[in-house]
Amino acid sequence: MKAKTKWTKLLLAVLLVVVLAVCATACSKTFTVTFDSNGGSAVGSVEVKSNGTVEEPNAPTRTGYTFEKWVKPDGTEFVFGTDTVTGNITLTATWRVNSYTVTFNTNGGSQVASQSVNHNGTASLPSQPTKAEQVFVGWYEDSDFSTPFDFSKKIVQDTTVYARFVDRIEEIFTVKFVGSSTPVASRTTNEGGVLTDLPAATSADGKEFLGWWMSDFEDESKLTARYTGQVLTQNITLFAVFESDAPAVSVNENGAVWDSMGVNMSYRVTITKPDNTTETPFTTGALQYDYDFASKPAGEYKIEVTCNNKTTTVYYNNKALARVSLFEVNGFELQFNGVANAQKYLITVECGNTSSGHVAGHNRFDNGTSTVFDFSMCEMREEGITFKVEAVADGYITSYSETFVFERRLDAVTGLTVNEADETLSWNDVANAEYYEYKINDGDWTRFNRTVSLKEMGQGDIVVSVRAVAHGYNSSEPAVFTYSKTRLATPVEITVDGDVLSWNTVADAVSYTVNIDGTEYLVETGNSMKL
Repeated sequence: MKAKTKWTKLLLAVLLVVVLAVCATACSKTFTVTFDSNGGSAVGSVEVKSNGTVEEPNAPTRTGYTFEKWVKPDGTEFVFGTDTVTGNITLTATWRVNSYTVTFNTNGGSQVASQSVNHNGTASLPSQPTKAEQVFVGWYEDSDFSTPFDFSKKIVQDTTVYARFVDRIEEIFTVKFVGSSTPVASRTTNEGGVLTDLPAATSADGKEFLGWWMSDFEDESKLTARYTGQVLTQNITLFAVFESDAPAVSVNENGAVWDSMGVNMSYRVTITKPDNTTETPFTTGALQYDYDFASKPAGEYKIEVTCNNKTTTVYYNNKALARVSLFEVNGFELQFNGVANAQKYLITVECGNTSSGHVAGHNRFDNGTSTVFDFSMCEMREEGITFKVEAVADGYITSYSETFVFERRLDAVTGLTVNEADETLSWNDVANAEYYEYKINDGDWTRFNRTVSLKEMGQGDIVVSVRAVAHGYNSSEPAVFTYSKTRLATPVEITVDGDVLSWNTVADAVSYTVNIDGTEYLVETGNSMKL
């Protein structure tokens, strides 16, 4: 009995040692908790003893997203400080995409609802707002309307977009595009004088398109400024500009601005004035140079901006009057658009009236401030009448219009026909015709005098041409009619000499019948008879 008890105690002691050893081993084991930030900033893994809990790490960050929680492999949330670790485990971060508000500031126009846009999403182009007596010309990034808003741009923060309105104007101007390897058709401005929805340009060598540039001189070698929706007051040409290793520069009445060439770059600005003297060069790290052109003399200024020894030159025609661009003719009146600040208009005309007095009087004719010019003394030419208009004012640079060519032609004569009974020619009237001219076969043109008779013509095909004529018009294109005559010609040149009646000989005639006071006489030989 005592021996049995002894062995039992010994066995229990051995089991206790084993249990304690296993427990000690288990209690000393550690596991790795790995954090998968799922696109966010890195979070270091931690080692945790078996059945231990984990302290929550600092939340990761991710651009455009808000951190929500850490989840276990089964997708349930891991509760820090409560859930125990019993093995290696990877916790994965979950995120909520940020949403931003795009607000549309309509500047007094009709309201446009804001939009909620997820990070890296794009805003939708809303319906155009309206505003009394003004024209909506587009949405802009800034309240100064310097940069049009690009609706393909990714939204990464709360954004305000600004509606731009301009006063309504009567003139519609034409814009041509030059410099794209793929031709771009001309476009016209809207009712506010602004060109919207600018087309893109392409470069044959694949360079990036930077924008369309205006030139105060309508000269590709003398660019002035990038077109960003400025109100136009004349027809213009826009020139495509592509990336280069020199700054892209624009100049206006307030000075020059340019695109950045990189971080911590410096730019040297040199301005050459109309008298060919140069302002003291200025070096700046900014992307603009203020220069008050309003206080400077009128004329051509050259602005050079240099960065990394690469220079861009632009030109500004200070205080230049806009060019007369729009022409219309009403009767014998030339009408053209007025130019702001012009004190008078000088008009040069070239027409079909070549008299010395007329030519001299229409060379830079002083039309005063009137935008209507009477050219009733001008004759039309086949190539048309040409007009050039100079806008002139003290203290401003004179502007010169493009040549306006006016040509009008009367409509062609229609309805040419011959009355078989009396062989007279007739036709329909032509609007604005003052008279008509005709010719028979290859004869000379003859002014129409009430009746055109073909009686005197011999048998055969007779080709008759008729054209309409009027002052201030080119004559109509000749209308041609062929008449196949079967009758003999009617005798003409009838004369009486004493008691002898005679007339011209008619081709193919074998006899003549002469009617005198109702009595007919047959003449079978010759072309005369004795009375």
